[in-house]
Amino acid sequence: MHFFFKHLAIRIWITALVGIPLSFVMIPPLINTIPQASPPVIYGIVIGLVFIMAGTGMTFMARQLIKSSIQRAEKWEQTGQVKQCETQLMKGLRIYNSAFLLPWRKKKTVEKLTGAMARFSLTHDRATPLFINATKHFLKICPHEADIAGQWLKKETFFLPNDPACARVLTLIARAQKDNASILPLLVHRFLKTHRCDFQARNLYTTCMETHLLSPSMEQKILSLIPDLFSSTPSDGK
Repeated sequence: MHFFFKHLAIRIWITALVGIPLSFVMIPPLINTIPQASPPVIYGIVIGLVFIMAGTGMTFMARQLIKSSIQRAEKWEQTGQVKQCETQLMKGLRIYNSAFLLPWRKKKTVEKLTGAMARFSLTHDRATPLFINATKHFLKICPHEADIAGQWLKKETFFLPNDPACARVLTLIARAQKDNASILPLLVHRFLKTHRCDFQARNLYTTCMETHLLSPSMEQKILSLIPDLFSSTPSDGK
């Protein structure tokens, strides 16, 4: 909410700075062209247009600055400059936090920024709360990204005990990657660590055991957790 009011204050300031002088310039020629138009109406239309254009321009500029930060971060990383890469990602995050993006533009920007942060943190083991949360957020909206999901599942330091957000992401990945034989064993490992035996877990365990993706020791752990797994196997169609 703080950023919304800050964004609104800047838009009002730009509108006052540009819109008021512009309206006085536009009133005489428009009255000569459209005699029926009254000065207050022209003034209101000009002020409204400037207000809308100021918001659109601010959103566009913020998105472009974030995009540039991500691109510069990628270039720094490709040359081995890890610190500079992290600096650019943090710059992009600060711009995002200080901007008020339109809802229909926000989702794509969040996906690109958190995706870049997730790739960086998993590659360079940046297991800080900020990067951990960015990675979880990215996988929450893009659980189909197999490479990032696979790397995340292997990183012990990215998991917090009894974290509902992690449990939610694991469930989303299990649904999105249900046919990915390289991801499923990693998911089983994470599910077993938290002793999950819910509907999604049972389906996952059953699929992996029926397709022989797990080691005998892993299968034994599953049967120890859910002895009646194959006598009460849930079905997607029921």
